[in-house]
Formats: sequence, C-alpha cells, structure tokens
Amino acid sequence: MVVRSGFPVLKTDDLPRLVRFYREAFGAVRTYGFPAPDDETRDVFVTLRLGESTLAIGRELDIGATDARAALWLYVDDIDEATRRAHAAGATIVAPPQEMPWGEIVAQVRDPDGFLIYLGAGPAGGDVDARGGGSAGQ
Repeated sequence: MVVRSGFPVLKTDDLPRLVRFYREAFGAVRTYGFPAPDDETRDVFVTLRLGESTLAIGRELDIGATDARAALWLYVDDIDEATRRAHAAGATIVAPPQEMPWGEIVAQVRDPDGFLIYLGAGPAGGDVDARGGGSAGQ
C-alpha cells in the first residue's frame, strides 16, 4: 500500500466566505468544485491550490462546538489494504470503502486520537484523483 498524496480538509458552514478568505489572503486558486445535489450552482466541496499545496474545504451545516473542523485526506493505491492496515494499527473504521457520487472509492477512519482520515482511491481502473493534486478525470 502506497500513499500517493494527501491534503487537509477544513469544514465550514459558510463555504463561499472561507473560499473568498483564502483567495484574498493567500492568492488561492479554485481547482475543483463538487456541486450540491439539489443546486448545481452551489458547491459543497472545493479544492484550492495555494502555491504547491492543496487545501480542501467542505460545507457542513451542522458543525457543533465539539465537532472536528479539520480532517486529513490521503489518496492510496490500495484502499482495502490501507483501511485494513489503519484498523490494525488502532484506527476505528467509520465507513468502509464505498463508491462516492463523484466516482472515487472512499473509506473513513478515525486515528487513535479521534482525527478523521479519508482514504481515497480513483475510480475502478482509473488513476488517483487528488482534485488539484492528481491526474484523473477532473
């Protein structure tokens, strides 16, 4: 199992405001947006390029005071093996690998301190897609 790339994911209840902040403060450039299922004109997830780095921001409407507002996304070459190894090392499986609406396979685990880690792989037969840091079907 090889980790191919990774990036942090921030959660916010005001996605346009946070995207605007990173654009104005740091010159971030939007490289990907996933639209809301009920409104194609409104993104619920974006990736931004900041220099050589990628930052993802997802909209989450019900963020409580105790909810984690950041997570880690890792693209791996073998998602089943990565999930198994994370679990064997002490992670809790939140969601097993499953195909997402945008075509990637994603699992969710929590590390021993409770931080959420998304494990992602490109579509079956496809290349890893870091949505700004990878090479497959944007």
